[in-house]
Amino acid sequence: MIVPRVERHIVNMNQQLIDLSYVSKNLYNCATFIMRQNFRKNHKIINYSLMDKIIKRDYTEVYKGLPAQSS
Repeated sequence: MIVPRVERHIVNMNQQLIDLSYVSKNLYNCATFIMRQNFRKNHKIINYSLMDKIIKRDYTEVYKGLPAQSS
């Protein structure tokens, strides 16, 4: 018999964590948008290094929202 194993982590939310989560979500959505648009146009998937360059070049406000270690 297989028993599912679940771990639960309880995190105390503070304003800094909420802000970082919001900015991280925006960066993820931006990357997803770029990936989807490029796939529709060129039928190719962008690799990580090219995605990083595109976001740094064209979406600086999204990229600069996170601390240097996180982006």
